[in-house]
Amino acid sequence: MVTIYITSEEDDASEESGSTKPKAKDAPPGKMMLHKDFVCHYSPFFNAAFNGKFKEGLTQEMTLQADVTAFGIIAGWFYTRKILNADGEMPDAPTLARVWILAERFLMPGLQDQVLDCIHNMRQTITSSDFLTFMEIADKHAGNDMCVESLLVWGVSSLYECDYDGFALRTAHLPPRALLLLANFLKRNQGEKAKLSAFGNGISDYYVSKKSDEVRA
Repeated sequence: MVTIYITSEEDDASEESGSTKPKAKDAPPGKMMLHKDFVCHYSPFFNAAFNGKFKEGLTQEMTLQADVTAFGIIAGWFYTRKILNADGEMPDAPTLARVWILAERFLMPGLQDQVLDCIHNMRQTITSSDFLTFMEIADKHAGNDMCVESLLVWGVSSLYECDYDGFALRTAHLPPRALLLLANFLKRNQGEKAKLSAFGNGISDYYVSKKSDEVRA
């Protein structure tokens, strides 16, 4: 077994906003004990840490700053290969975005692809509020790694499946990077709405694993 302590990412946000609320690092971290074989099999990140010569390899313990809910979903995935929240239900779109980003950090492209499938399947039911939060999370992370552009492209493409009112609601407060993608998308595909729906030939074109294969080739 390995032990992973999770501290909330809210600590950084509190410092930036000048909040006087107690910081996450002042509270006891969440503790998860997971089977090493599962964790190391699916994640090269954890495999290198727990089988290496550094502190994590010697103690079989690690402390991570991460979204607690998103990490819990990944911890469950190690055992079930299913993306479910603590209630056994599909997480909402913002949470799925955070899971996707953590999966990237843990070097798990297969899980990233599975998350993208889940997000794509909820495109007809996602609320405008969740959609905007999702796009803001993706936009913020894209500043660090443009691989996350697949999330933003999904969001832009999904706009084509909205009616006029839905389109207006979802585009009213899009972050700048998403607006630029939308403008380019409209320019390239003017008058081809039907063809664009549901990513045309399939969302698999945006799989992280496919991009990795292309780089290796």
